[in-house]
Amino acid sequence: MFLTVVSAVVLGLFFRADHDKMVLRYLPGYNETSSFRGHVVWVTGASTGIGASLAFDLCKAGAHVVISARSKDKLVDVAKRCVEAGAFYPLVLPLDVLQTEEHKTAYAVIKEKYGRLDSLVLNPGRGQRKLAMDTELEETKELFDLNFFSYTSLARMVLPDFVDRKAGQIVVVSSLSGKIPTPVASSYSATKFALHGYFDALRNEVTQHGVHVSLMCMGPVVSDILLHVVKDPNSAGEDASVKMETGRCTDLMARGMFHKVDELWIADQPLLAITFVMQYLPWTGRQIFKYAVGPSRVKMLRAPGSDMFSLWQNLGLGKKN
Repeated sequence: MFLTVVSAVVLGLFFRADHDKMVLRYLPGYNETSSFRGHVVWVTGASTGIGASLAFDLCKAGAHVVISARSKDKLVDVAKRCVEAGAFYPLVLPLDVLQTEEHKTAYAVIKEKYGRLDSLVLNPGRGQRKLAMDTELEETKELFDLNFFSYTSLARMVLPDFVDRKAGQIVVVSSLSGKIPTPVASSYSATKFALHGYFDALRNEVTQHGVHVSLMCMGPVVSDILLHVVKDPNSAGEDASVKMETGRCTDLMARGMFHKVDELWIADQPLLAITFVMQYLPWTGRQIFKYAVGPSRVKMLRAPGSDMFSLWQNLGLGKKN
């Protein structure tokens, strides 16, 4: 009887959870105003969305934050928001990560100002809402250039210093699309799978040198990623109501960074549960995706809010714990 009650409680908590490490918010040591004091953190893709919110959280936690993206004006707005919250003014370092020849110049600026870099957050990204058969090869290449190759270029650049110092952290902003093959986002999903293959392998090479590699895997989060999405021109858009609030997501990310987790899954239900099924019951997961998720996502292209995830939310399920 006791075990039955405990199991029921655990399952109940799980189906209200929005991340896979359910004790993360209760682990000792993390302080929202001091945990990153003195750390030098470079956040790329920091002008909006997840990058901007994470930069804000890290500044509040005492870090010396460098923020990079293409738009200097948007970066300045992020920096002002940090100062208004009583944090350090971040170093605004405009950078187009697709211009890989500019990476070393940007990194040199950071080392000249701070003498070192402690953490690199790889966050730029572009999404996809288009059927595989309608996605041009050039569009797939563009997604890989931004979502994969810019990450590997920046990581390779900082690694020699991290290894020499026997310290450093690379934080890869991935997606649950890197754990589960996502219909209507085949090329995007492929870029995220590639990130996991590369950085999981990299972790096995550099952990012995004191370098940590953390993969942060999000489900739908409020951000601007869909403004520049590879998109079906006939798509009706997407229902933002099913997305996690950005601040909630980046609070969990910051805690994951502090505790140096290898991987963190962040998503509301039912996506979190489906990810568990795909990882630990792969045959069952494939059937769910073939006969339920896939058709639902294709339908969602034309009628936002009709997919199974939106319906779950509309029933009032899967709210944050």
